[in-house]
Amino acid sequence: MRPPTVPRPARRFAALAVTALLAAALTRVSAAPAPASAAKPTGSIEARVIQFGVPVAGVPIQARNTGEPGLDVWMEDSTAVIDTTDKNGVAHLRGLVPGRYRVLAHCGRLTGDRIAGTISTRADVIAGQVAHSTLTLRPGGRIRGRVMEGERPVSRATVETQTIDAIASSCPTLDARNPGPDGRFEVGRVPINTHLWIKVYRPLGGGDVQLWKDFTLADADTIEATWNFPALDSAQLATLRVGVRIPGEGPVDIGRIELSTIHPDGWRYFAGFDFTIGDTLHTLPSVPPGRYGLRATSRAGTKKWWNAQPESLVVEPGANITRLLTASYPR
Repeated sequence: MRPPTVPRPARRFAALAVTALLAAALTRVSAAPAPASAAKPTGSIEARVIQFGVPVAGVPIQARNTGEPGLDVWMEDSTAVIDTTDKNGVAHLRGLVPGRYRVLAHCGRLTGDRIAGTISTRADVIAGQVAHSTLTLRPGGRIRGRVMEGERPVSRATVETQTIDAIASSCPTLDARNPGPDGRFEVGRVPINTHLWIKVYRPLGGGDVQLWKDFTLADADTIEATWNFPALDSAQLATLRVGVRIPGEGPVDIGRIELSTIHPDGWRYFAGFDFTIGDTLHTLPSVPPGRYGLRATSRAGTKKWWNAQPESLVVEPGANITRLLTASYPR
């Protein structure tokens, strides 16, 4: 028997009903809100920078993550949070994932009149809380110099600082910069009441012409000074050939020779060089005239000779000199 036939209007109504039900279901699904992702809890650090109890503004501060809370394992953090201290000397480091952090001021970003005290501390960040850290600075002085030869500025020179006083700082002090095209340079972060020498070197004939000045800053001041190199006439410069010999045997194997003088006008000349048995004679061109001390020493581990008796040497203007030093045997 054939199934009863459904009239066309009834079939059309049934299809419309099914379509309506599906549309309602889809509307309910699309209207359902997506589940919100849970935000990770964070904490923050307030880092205070002081100098003798006074807040210091304008100091960049970093917070570098070192791992889980309580751990102190150094890790370089490329996402380190940075902020600069405000007028109250406070940097606000926010949005930090819980953990242990190293809070620090970068040495290279301190100005030349600031010397580091305690500029690195640790802080444990806890979600929803503010950790506190205090960093300290102290004042320093500056020495601004200029290197000259007569009226002409000298740029091809090296600046070096030296002190025998102990200087305790988290960052290097006596920050020296070599002269620019105008001969000017600066030594920053000079500790107060510290005696120091500033040495300026200029190459000449296998050695250096040197100018030394000493300073002691009583306050956080800026001192101006000039280093005046002598104008040496090339026709007055001498040539020196020097070597070391063992009597009856010939040249020594390995060692070092040094030549030095202090001129009455205050400048110095120094040449020091290592040699081997192949260097039977070492030539120093362009040696300024004057009275020199000449000495030679063996290198550590050498058994054949110990040193040579120091000698005094007078260099006349434009002279051509050969000097052989006699090696001494170990006792």
